[in-house]
Amino acid sequence: MENINVILRIRPLNEKEIKIQEKPAFEITDPFTIQIIPENAINKNLIQSGQQLTFKYDKCFNENITNQILFQDCVESIINSSLNGVNGTVFMYGQSGSGKTYTMMGYEKKNTPPQSNKKAKMNQYDYYSQSPIQNNNRQNYQDIDDIDFDKINTQTPDDNKGILYLSLKHIFNTISNNKDKAYVVKCSYLEIYNDQIHDLLSHVQKLNELLQIGMNQNKEFYIKGVTELSISNFNEALEVLKMGENNKHYAQTTMNHNSSRSHSIFKVNVQSIMVKKEKYGINNQSTVIQSSELNFIDLAGSEKLSNHQNIEEFLLNSAQKNQNLSPQDTIKDRIKEGQYINKSLFFLTQVISQIAEGKPIIHIPYRNSPLTKILKSSLGGNSRTMIILCITCAQSQFEQTLSTIRFGLNAKKIENK
Repeated sequence: MENINVILRIRPLNEKEIKIQEKPAFEITDPFTIQIIPENAINKNLIQSGQQLTFKYDKCFNENITNQILFQDCVESIINSSLNGVNGTVFMYGQSGSGKTYTMMGYEKKNTPPQSNKKAKMNQYDYYSQSPIQNNNRQNYQDIDDIDFDKINTQTPDDNKGILYLSLKHIFNTISNNKDKAYVVKCSYLEIYNDQIHDLLSHVQKLNELLQIGMNQNKEFYIKGVTELSISNFNEALEVLKMGENNKHYAQTTMNHNSSRSHSIFKVNVQSIMVKKEKYGINNQSTVIQSSELNFIDLAGSEKLSNHQNIEEFLLNSAQKNQNLSPQDTIKDRIKEGQYINKSLFFLTQVISQIAEGKPIIHIPYRNSPLTKILKSSLGGNSRTMIILCITCAQSQFEQTLSTIRFGLNAKKIENK
């Protein structure tokens, strides 16, 4: 049995937070501990007499830690286990603007002025560290079609490449150096938007076709008809990722999906075969087939709409960016998205809490949402699982950060098989 590993990563105050003289309400005191700074908590009522002020995790990373260090210290061992037949899951949890996508993907799509007949250049890779409201003027990112993924991954400093990129690279480096095994690697890419599952590797004309979840003979959930693409090297893996990101952008512009308001799941299936070696060469017969699945999950922001500092401004700005719907309809869509996100994250929290309490598996409500069905094998199942909590230290986000911290404490109690 192995407990779920819970890692916490804190981002620094961003430029606007510094400009308005926000103070940090949290600080990391050692590699395993984060604590509240009571005098800086914006809502003093949340700091009650005798309340716990320090919280411990498997690792705590401050704002100076790079993606590369996080990968080497925490994620790499899960990738190594997957190459030996053990399932693995890494997922990001936290409010919008806390650094989830930066940690997973390693870059921020920057807002660039229109360029006629030219590809926009990506030459800055900043930590996505604006809160949802504060970032309204920066959310008109350059189109994904204008992004050269290969250029991003060569120009981005090594330390800032995302853990998904680093994981894929590590997988194929390990495979190429292992002469005793033959490997088959397949990828799929999913998006859960408003509790509906979309295949990001399908043809664009089929993106609006919904995938269904079934149950196999072992009573494990699986996704029916999902596209799985075989990949033989690292560059092909990046092409698959690029395809999924292009389709995500297409869904955003033509189907009114807001990708920042959806859960994304990148799956890597690894099969390995130990090749028998004989005295005078390699026997074509093989044995010891191992199979594992890796999940990289970027959850939608966990904040509630009521926590936005200016709800009307947030919704109107969102509406202005969508040319396909009226402002009123776009506002309704944003509210609906928030309701679905909060519902799915509520059920995820409920599942984690009940597992942590030791309730029998038959009573755990995995069936309540597509997200919990997909994550069933990663929560209390046969998997090595890591949750990376992404938080901000800003005092204005105190309540949301504390909620993320508490979610992680519950998850830390779960034991996987």
